[in-house]
Amino acid sequence: MVTSILTLIAAVPASSGVTCLLTLPLIIAGSTLQHVASPNLFSPNQELTAEGISSQSLFSTELAALPNIPAVLTYYRNIIRERITAVHQYVGVAAIARGLEILEKVWATSDLGYAVGEIWNDEDTDGDMEEKGGEKWNGFVLWTDVMVDERLETIFG
Repeated sequence: MVTSILTLIAAVPASSGVTCLLTLPLIIAGSTLQHVASPNLFSPNQELTAEGISSQSLFSTELAALPNIPAVLTYYRNIIRERITAVHQYVGVAAIARGLEILEKVWATSDLGYAVGEIWNDEDTDGDMEEKGGEKWNGFVLWTDVMVDERLETIFG
């Protein structure tokens, strides 16, 4: 859904008057552009056979995994960066630049957590890491939490 929203937003000309209203939708949509670890999603490293799997379920699984591909995440994150920068230049309000700062911190936190979780999962060959006090990364970073934690509160409205 986020890719559809961002595709629509990208089609709006940067000079359009509606541009000033896009900050919050860009932050909300942009905050979902995170790696999500899920065993049910197709992975390029995973071997798949067509036996017992309908083409519709295989297609929907691959489609669901699409936003988890690094190149796709980077592409849509760059669209968000460009659009928020354009809104900031058009409106000139500091709160808009702060929105991009919030997103950059969300993405950095998410990417770091995902990378550490992947390393942790690779090292946990016997499955007892969780018993030793470790935790698996399966989280999703909320932009509102980052905003509060980093003291980046602002008013968008």
